[in-house]
Amino acid sequence: MGGVADGNQPRGRSYFAPSASELQGVFDQVARDLLVRLAQ
Repeated sequence: MGGVADGNQPRGRSYFAPSASELQGVFDQVARDLLVRLAQ
């Protein structure tokens, strides 16, 4: 979330996994965020 380079585009979100072992948690968060956006 944060700086928008083009005001005509929707806001984005970034995710960070400091190690490969933490990727599943990031993927789970992305999935939850998608479900929330689709439900809105």
